[in-house]
Amino acid sequence: LERTETEKTTLYTLRPRGVRRKQRNRMTDTSQYAIEVKTVSPTIWVYKDTDGKIKEREQSKEEREEQIVPPRGEYTFRVVAFAKKFQMANFDKTGMQDMTRLLLEIVDGGKASLKGERTTALCSLSISKGSNLGKVYMATTGEGLEPGRPPADPTLMLDKTFSVYAKQDKLDENGDRTKTVLAWDTVEKAGGASPDAEEDADFQH
Repeated sequence: LERTETEKTTLYTLRPRGVRRKQRNRMTDTSQYAIEVKTVSPTIWVYKDTDGKIKEREQSKEEREEQIVPPRGEYTFRVVAFAKKFQMANFDKTGMQDMTRLLLEIVDGGKASLKGERTTALCSLSISKGSNLGKVYMATTGEGLEPGRPPADPTLMLDKTFSVYAKQDKLDENGDRTKTVLAWDTVEKAGGASPDAEEDADFQH
């Protein structure tokens, strides 16, 4: 499924199986989950530094290439960063909508070798009780999103954890394109999630 980001197309291809690569000073065979980004608009991450200050940085090519697509299953993720607003065509291609990405680090779940690996999840830039990002916000901060409350601060999600069931999109007809998709209805406070709600779409909210 091709989508346009600021008039550019993001393509993902699986690296060959069995290739070992060095990541953060260790050798880990995670190549069967790796993705290679061929072209992409620059992603600007909003993150919290070691002093607790909120900063911005552009994602490097090396960082992008180290991100993986984990196998389906239940995970606990840490929110490392979120992307500054960008626009993509909406699901029915009738207009544009504001989007973000979450940069997520595996804390628990899946194979032990995947702990510490990072992936990204795409969602609309809307923090409300029914939105996908709102579900992550409530799970990580413990705050409600009732109507009439002050606007939510997405930086409060940073460095906090949540549980969710992750699934993989089907590969395209060439068998060489995939991405991480979260079953958003399973998002909850870190400690467990159910795989019952797998039929969520990226652009549901």
